[in-house]
This record gives sequence, C-alpha cells and structure tokens, in this order.
Amino acid sequence: MYKKIKFFLLVSSICSFSYLKPIKESRCKWWALGVGGVTGVTSGVGTYLALSDTFKQELNVKNAAILSAVGVGSGSLVGFITYQILLSKTPVARYLNAKNIIKNIYSDDLIGSKFNSDEEFAKCITVKFGTSWPLVLARRYFESVTYRLKDAKSLLEKSYREAKKDSECIKLYNRSRELEEEVKILIELITERMSSLVCSIDYKFQVKLYETHMEEVRRREHETRERDKDRVLNYHMHASKINEKQKDRESKEKIRERELQQKEKIVENNPNIPATVNVSFN
Repeated sequence: MYKKIKFFLLVSSICSFSYLKPIKESRCKWWALGVGGVTGVTSGVGTYLALSDTFKQELNVKNAAILSAVGVGSGSLVGFITYQILLSKTPVARYLNAKNIIKNIYSDDLIGSKFNSDEEFAKCITVKFGTSWPLVLARRYFESVTYRLKDAKSLLEKSYREAKKDSECIKLYNRSRELEEEVKILIELITERMSSLVCSIDYKFQVKLYETHMEEVRRREHETRERDKDRVLNYHMHASKINEKQKDRESKEKIRERELQQKEKIVENNPNIPATVNVSFN
C-alpha cells in the first residue's frame, strides 16, 4: 500500500508541474527544489507511519538513517525529474531544440546543397537511396523532413510567445522569429524539390516498381504468418496426441495393476491354486 502511495505522489507531482511554463532556468531550479523538498518530507513521514510500530520499539540511528535515505532519495529523484521537465519547457530550450532540428536538416546533402540541374539533383538522390526506386524514397524522406520542420516551427512559436512576456527575453524573441522565417524558407525549398522529383519521367515507373515490391513483401509476410500459424497448430496437435497416448498408456498400466492385485487376492484366498495358472477376467 505504501509503495502505491509513493508512486502516486511521484506521478502526480510530475504531472502537476509539467503544465507550468517557466520563463527562466532559475525558476525551474526553485520549482524543482520545492517539489523535491515536499516529496522528500512526505516520503519520510509516510515511511515513518508505515513502519511506526518498528520505529517506536527501536528508534535508533539505523532507523533514522533509513528515514533520511528514503526522504532524500525520493526528493532528489522527483526534484531532478521536475527540473528536467520544466527546463525543457523554457523558451530558450525550445529555441535550441528547434535550432538543432534545422541544423541537422541543413547537414543533409539533399537539402543543404545547391544543384545546378535536375540531373545533378537526381544523381544525389540515387547516391543516397540506391537505384531501385530512389525517387519514391526521396519523396517519403522529404515528407518526413517537412513534419520535423513543422515541429520546429511549433517550438519556435511557443518560444517567442512566452519570451514576449518578459522584457529580458527580447533578444530570444527576435531570434525565434528569425529562425521561424528560416523554417518557412526551408519548407518552400523542400516543397519545390519534391515537386521536381514528382515531375520526373521516371517517377511513375518507380512508383509502380515500389508498389509491386511492397505487395510482394506483404504477400511474403502473410505467408510467413500462415506458416507460423500452421506450425503452432501442428505443435498443439502433436502435443495433444502425445498426451492422449500418455493417458492411454497410464490407463492400461492401471488396468494391469488392478488385474495383478485381483490375481494376488485370489491366490491369497486360494493357496492351493498353482502359481502358473493364468486367471482371466475377460
């Protein structure tokens, strides 16, 4: 019961403070210290109440150390988790996360490089995705990058909205707006390149190849699942037959034991019957 209470306190504390929107790192530290302190005291008191009978009988240094360890350990854990959650929600953290997303996207040759012709662009796609259906894979890649950029845009919007509330964060506000404009330019660039590969004369042919390949993959997966089902079914049927044979063997052994017992009783009651005489009950 006490473990459930501790778990409830831990989860409720984290969930409650996860909705806060701190502006500065210092506020995260103060909130984390407060939440950790309350959790530590609550855990220590809860441990004392749960083991009150033991502690009342023998309240020594060892028991006091146990209470302190429980309080400090749980308080530190909850405080650390709370700090990390709140820190990730500051405008600075959101700005840096968005900046890292954009930096990683720019590092890709398909996006960060300039191409003088469609042939050069197609060659880069083939190098990255192979020769079977590179245009199809490139389009799927561009779509995933677009989703990542939308996530970065959402982070930046939250960053400059919250930074706007604090006069000390005016620089962060301006940087967030500038980076948001860069995200828009990137999305336009990716949309343009995605349109270029879709308009390629090889795109429709590669789509058909890819769809045929995926149908074959699904067919093989279906056949594999069916074979697995058959193997499981055969295994259970084989096990069932073994069990039936085992039961039949045990039943025959019990019948033989009863027959032997009946024969022994007959011999005991009729000592004049020769030992070689076979007594049949059929």
